[in-house]
Amino acid sequence: MLSIHGLVLVLALPFELARVVLAYYLIGPQARKIKDSLVGNVKFAFTKALFKFSASDIAYVLPFSADVVVTKLVGLLHKQLTNALPGYGERYDSHSLWLVRSPSAGRDDPVIIYLHGGAYTFQVQPPQIESMLAIYKLLEPAKRSRTSVLCLDYSLASHGHKFPIPLHQLHQTYFSLVREGFNDISLIGDSAGGHLAISFLQHLKKIKCETIHFPTKLVLVSPWVHLNPDSSKFVPGTSYHDNNNKDYIPMNFYTFERWYSVAADADQASLEVNPALEPTEKENWDGVVTFNSPECDVLLLLGEYESFRDEVLRFACNALYVPPLLKDKTHSIISGPGVKAYEYLRNSEPGKCNLQLYIEPFGIHDGSFVFENEVLNEIETQEAQGKSTFHANPIKHYGIYKIAEFLNDKL
Repeated sequence: MLSIHGLVLVLALPFELARVVLAYYLIGPQARKIKDSLVGNVKFAFTKALFKFSASDIAYVLPFSADVVVTKLVGLLHKQLTNALPGYGERYDSHSLWLVRSPSAGRDDPVIIYLHGGAYTFQVQPPQIESMLAIYKLLEPAKRSRTSVLCLDYSLASHGHKFPIPLHQLHQTYFSLVREGFNDISLIGDSAGGHLAISFLQHLKKIKCETIHFPTKLVLVSPWVHLNPDSSKFVPGTSYHDNNNKDYIPMNFYTFERWYSVAADADQASLEVNPALEPTEKENWDGVVTFNSPECDVLLLLGEYESFRDEVLRFACNALYVPPLLKDKTHSIISGPGVKAYEYLRNSEPGKCNLQLYIEPFGIHDGSFVFENEVLNEIETQEAQGKSTFHANPIKHYGIYKIAEFLNDKL
């Protein structure tokens, strides 16, 4: 049953959204990324409100299953598009369902596993599925015809399933594909899904998995790399503090109740649980093939104004061998000899993966999968005009454009 606190939040939500609409016209937008979109501002406020609910209350506020979201909600909103996707909405196993299952794909053709965000508490939402479908449609036709996309339907903390249960479920689905002979498996994870992807790499190292089983391509969007940061991370000068009013994830999201509901039984000192921690002799990133081989490719996206920013960059330094990252008074995030502000690119260096790291200027948490999903409508319009190759705006749809560009280059 919904708690009294949750009921109060539900009753207050319509008034908060009405306030946001008025403020948009009288004062201005809440975030620069969505400055030209009233819908984006309402979505920002709604998403921010969701993070005020306890994990147990979320089960009542967002009650739909992944099957309903994929087949009913998105399926009806984009009926013509989804009807044309082979295997759309079909189950692969008890923990995953297909968004696309290419009928002509062989064992050497790409399979993408999408790991959705939502603090291990929220079910996958329509904008996330729409964004993933848009990324698929932005692939070049030849690559698109060979590519399959699987959505992991992992168990949620809002239903009492704490981490590492989602990790074990990813293991089962991933190795089912491996046993079938698929040898080109990529992971795309946003927010908690990014955390799950990173944790899975540490998991593969710990079980001493054969090298061939590590994903060779990895996309991380605003990964949640520290599930339980300490109070020293919330002082002025940190992204948690300074971006508190710029991002939709507030500082008060990090409570003992939140940690306990999500990962109470997990080892906080483990890189598998908190990847942003400093490596030790016992636990480090050596042997994680996806990060240590020039035959592997990693894309890391984050926002300049997101609260996770500092932790994600710390993780990038520790695990991905990115040079020290500095902040200056002009808001450049990356600075130093030979390094451009807002991006770091690396190719063909021994002992290191090929890396594309992009920080969206003025970007907020998980902008790609929360605020850029309207690009799917534009793609549908292009398709209705008879086009088979589609395009996204590299500024308006910054993250989706970068992900599609990466996949078109690497798949």
